[in-house]
Amino acid sequence: MKHKLVQMLIIATVLVGGFGLSRQPAEAQIIKVESSYRIVTVDRPGQRIGVALPDADPKERQSWVYIKPHTEASMRKYYGDGFFKDEKMSFNGIFDACDQRIGKLFKVKGGRDFDGSINAKKVWF
Repeated sequence: MKHKLVQMLIIATVLVGGFGLSRQPAEAQIIKVESSYRIVTVDRPGQRIGVALPDADPKERQSWVYIKPHTEASMRKYYGDGFFKDEKMSFNGIFDACDQRIGKLFKVKGGRDFDGSINAKKVWF
């Protein structure tokens, strides 16, 4: 009985200790974001877009929106008489569209990090 109790304590200690050693650092997003932002600057090498709120100074960046290769993007094209089509965009196409639309609004869905930046999951033009 005593020997079995010692074995169970050793096994429990190894299991609990093993879980403690295998922990990875936590990565989390504080807030989910789905809002419109004004494009202020484009930083292709940093894979980010400088943005400001729609009613803020359009020449002063307030935050960064980070674009990842898996970020989904689409642009709505209007053909007249109420007809439109949403066309998917490539990773580089996102930055091309932002370069052409500095000062204009676009919509972002993603998560806000601890530093205030936004990791974009989807963007719409």
